[in-house]
Amino acid sequence: MKKAANPVELPDKKHLKILKNGYVYYFTMNKWNNDKKRPEDDRQIIGKLSDDKTKLIPNKNYFKLFNCKELEEPPKIDTTLSVGQYLAIQKTSSIYDLYKSLEKNFPKQYEKIFAYALFMLDASDSISQHYSKWAFKNYSGLDYSLSSSMCSELFENISEESIKSFFKDYIKSYREKNNVEKRLCYAFDSTNQNTYAENIILAEYGKAKKDLNLPIINTSYFADEVTGIPLYYEIFYGSLLDKTQLKYSLKKSQELGFSKLFIIFDRGYYSAENVDSIRENSYAFLLPETLNMANEYIKIYGKDIKDKAEAYIEDEKAYGIKIKLEDEAFKGKFLYIFYDSIRADEERLNLQSKAACLKEKVSKEKYFSKKLQEKYEKFLTITKMNFKAKKTPPIVSINIKSIQEMMDKAGFFACLSNEEMNPSEMLKMIRKRDSVEKVFKRMKCGLKLDTPYAHNDATYKGKMFVCFVALNLLETFRYFIKDYLASVSSR
Repeated sequence: MKKAANPVELPDKKHLKILKNGYVYYFTMNKWNNDKKRPEDDRQIIGKLSDDKTKLIPNKNYFKLFNCKELEEPPKIDTTLSVGQYLAIQKTSSIYDLYKSLEKNFPKQYEKIFAYALFMLDASDSISQHYSKWAFKNYSGLDYSLSSSMCSELFENISEESIKSFFKDYIKSYREKNNVEKRLCYAFDSTNQNTYAENIILAEYGKAKKDLNLPIINTSYFADEVTGIPLYYEIFYGSLLDKTQLKYSLKKSQELGFSKLFIIFDRGYYSAENVDSIRENSYAFLLPETLNMANEYIKIYGKDIKDKAEAYIEDEKAYGIKIKLEDEAFKGKFLYIFYDSIRADEERLNLQSKAACLKEKVSKEKYFSKKLQEKYEKFLTITKMNFKAKKTPPIVSINIKSIQEMMDKAGFFACLSNEEMNPSEMLKMIRKRDSVEKVFKRMKCGLKLDTPYAHNDATYKGKMFVCFVALNLLETFRYFIKDYLASVSSR
């Protein structure tokens, strides 16, 4: 049986006819019909009087006639609520004035935004239909729960202008309050989400991290390298490549108040164009293993740092060297080459293991093919057993030359930067670059947002902003209990 709608105020009584049984009719036209010798009107029933006779319990005609949405009664909450998580996250939100920035820029929504972000963190969930069940037992700052339609309405009403204004206020406050470093260093990276939704314009087919043959949406994040706290994000079309979007992301970040950036970029962002586009900032690009420049310099200088005492970096248990480049393309820039012997042993073991597994797998193939040969040529040498026959089993052996080349490069990695510092300082920052990767992992696994549960652009954009709030609160909380986390993990 369908639950009755919530009572509403009675419309203008001069347009109403209320029957003795409590049913209420509404009319706009009332005239005498001479032919039929009786009055006529356009009345239609719009509901029934409430028990106290002061309000109207509306029906569908009422909402259609007055062009308004049916108001939902918020789901009920228990009389006894858990408050610990609310108190902890509320305190966290005041450290860098995130709550104050929300209140200023979302005066009608900030409490709901905070409540939903808390739900995401505490329930490890992002599905709006699950919110009311969580809120029944947990205090969120609201004296009522949110239904799924209320959550959708919240997301839809988070405007892009308010988001932009929020970031200006929050970033300004963060920089003023953060006394870790005068000049902050940021990690920058992106990820993508698969989606089944058909009404999200941003969703396009592109290069997915997890290929489900679905449209994707790209998301990029800036995170403070020291604290790991995400400070800014943006979403863009799924068909755009990371390295193509970078210059636009940098421009937007500078408009929001980021200045004198020192940014650590992953390998996927390296291109000569991107190097030029951030000339005014300090940066560090991890160079792709496939880049000829990196390989050539590793061949030349690798022997000078591998297991050499003078190149050893005690704190990082690795070896490093700094080279000032003189060639025309990168004149005046600095190349840092590092060697990690622990990482090298792991890579060599993985290479040998992978080659052995692939050999066993391919040896079971019934027939040789050119496609099979090309697919595994990096690890295997595959030839025909009988060159005269059209269909013949493959002869499979490990490609010793190729494996050896990869083993010789194991443990080495290179970084290009326009900032001069000693190798140990650079390596410390490089090793912290996973701060953004951890944010993405927590977004997709911790908040269950590998696939966004949104049906159009407005709800998606609003939900991703609330997701940012949740991730920011989580990383801020983790940073300020880092000593406790370190003591627990060392036990």
